[in-house]
Amino acid sequence: MALLRLHGKIQNYPWGRDGSDSLAALMGANGVADFPGIDESKPYAELWMGTHPNGPATLADEPSKSLSQHLSENRHLLGAAQRFPVVVSEPTDAHVPFLFKILTCKQALPLQIHPSKDLAAKLHEEDPEQFKDVNHKPEIAVAITDFKGFAGFRPIDRTLASIKAVPEVAELFEREASVKGHYAALQSDATPDNLRQLFGAVLALPSSATEATVREVIKRVKADGAEALGDAPDADVLAMVLEKLESQYGSDPAVLVASLFMNLMQLKAGEGAYVPADEAHAWLEGTIVELMAASDNVLNVGFMDDDEKNSVALVTRVLSCTPRPADGFRLETHAWDKASSGKTIAFDTPFEEFAMCQTPRMDVHEEIGPLSGPLIGVVTSDTKSVIELVGGKDAAQTIESGRGTIVFLAAGHKMRVGPGQEFSAAYYDGE
Repeated sequence: MALLRLHGKIQNYPWGRDGSDSLAALMGANGVADFPGIDESKPYAELWMGTHPNGPATLADEPSKSLSQHLSENRHLLGAAQRFPVVVSEPTDAHVPFLFKILTCKQALPLQIHPSKDLAAKLHEEDPEQFKDVNHKPEIAVAITDFKGFAGFRPIDRTLASIKAVPEVAELFEREASVKGHYAALQSDATPDNLRQLFGAVLALPSSATEATVREVIKRVKADGAEALGDAPDADVLAMVLEKLESQYGSDPAVLVASLFMNLMQLKAGEGAYVPADEAHAWLEGTIVELMAASDNVLNVGFMDDDEKNSVALVTRVLSCTPRPADGFRLETHAWDKASSGKTIAFDTPFEEFAMCQTPRMDVHEEIGPLSGPLIGVVTSDTKSVIELVGGKDAAQTIESGRGTIVFLAAGHKMRVGPGQEFSAAYYDGE
């Protein structure tokens, strides 16, 4: 079968939106096998749609069979994507070269980086239980709702100006022995390496060292708003972020690091951003379609309990530190030439293994394909319609579709998405 209906997997991480406030939960009825209904007291963080063993998609018509097992028996369905090596812990199965998700968060995710290929291989060799993959994990995020998240480092002059505009923070950095030298080095020589070292030194502080500082800053922000931050760049945004993060994570040093060192991405629906491997990021609030290379490796260094964090020293050593404005992470778009209407947009993804497209609500069908590799798509609107195969011996195949319906399209084939449905898809269309 060239067109398959799939069931994905819900991940109930604590930072997810609760109950029917989560799009992942609302997609459960159509997108998850034996979905028991929405528990309004439960967080629904992500809906996974891929072949990764930590949340493998299964065939809707054969629930005991995973998509990866089906692809291992029918590798031609992957087309040109067969060239990618096995990157997960199931060497006998075949995999799509990406992991596709709906992600919805009510609070900041852990401050994290995703390893490069070299680091992933090293971590897997040292601790294969924790780091099961040997692949890198660059990713993109496309907003479904208004979305906020931290990505990469701000320009150094803006970080220094923000620190100096908050006297409690400047005093902390000048007082703490493990931070003081790095702060002085950055002020005298504003290089990415000195920024990285200061970033790590602050993250390594215990919460007890930052508690009084965060408390005093928040006290002033609550009383005076952005005026409490003097001439800090984007003081209104900084005030909002500080207050929000403190309400979620108290005196965690990541509150200071994310607010002062990192870009806050603010995306409208349909806008996208990317994060290369080894770049720091932490999504803050909203709902996105997220797409990444086929890996679940992550190094967490903030917004979580100390005993759950990975080594700050390791992260500091391998972290990619290329300061740039927030707009430097945005994705450009263009009309997708593999869709018939000219209204489906593709995101200019700077990574090899995957690309992404979005089809808006239209009064007519949208025809998609053929591609050199596989596609996994999901209906994100609550409109009922059909998705059907176009041409070939299985041309009569039709899938009744509504919000949360997930489909797999094999390489070399075309499908038609019904009118009125918003549709997002991850795909491979390379050599």
